[in-house]
Amino acid sequence: MLTIVLVFTYVFASLYDMLIWSPSDDTAALMNVVGAAATLLMWTKLFYWMRLFKPFAFFIRMIKDMIGDSMVFMCMLMLIWAGYANVLIVLNRNRVSDDSIYDRHFNIDVLDSFLNSYMLGLGEFALDNFDVSNNWIMWVLFVGATFMIQIVFMNVLIAIMSETYGNIKAISEQSLYREMVSLMNDYVFLVSTTELFEGNKYLVWIATE
Repeated sequence: MLTIVLVFTYVFASLYDMLIWSPSDDTAALMNVVGAAATLLMWTKLFYWMRLFKPFAFFIRMIKDMIGDSMVFMCMLMLIWAGYANVLIVLNRNRVSDDSIYDRHFNIDVLDSFLNSYMLGLGEFALDNFDVSNNWIMWVLFVGATFMIQIVFMNVLIAIMSETYGNIKAISEQSLYREMVSLMNDYVFLVSTTELFEGNKYLVWIATE
């Protein structure tokens, strides 16, 4: 799927360049955005091909499993961010625009407050206007949010990733070959298996050591 998206991105960029391109600033900006997207996809594709090499295949498998195992955790973390952001939006109604609780990056309350919640989890504390109004409520929320996000949830994330690493490490060799087989399976359509194995019979025996 990533290959298809990458190909269509390059095709779109080429056709746009040939048919619609103009030297205006808006057109150049659009092409730069498309080029940045294509570049990101290209570097992401590099991780796909790194599975060909044994030293990298294990780590690619580990990263994939860590992302998969942390999906439920990410949903819960998103709910914490959204809840804190919602509270900030309500309390921000008591402020004028110059004394907003959160910084105005998008001029959209939902996005700005959610970005503030996200940055709080990274340790970026926007405290400049906390004492303008409802200061005691703001500090209680701040302490509660930092405790839940930075202490509780981040340690849960570390525990999840440690468990996943231990599970993959225990079957490192199997994980290595699974990634290689998965890569070959993506291109099995290039080989006519019917003709290749015509007249031959094989019995595959799979068992643990």
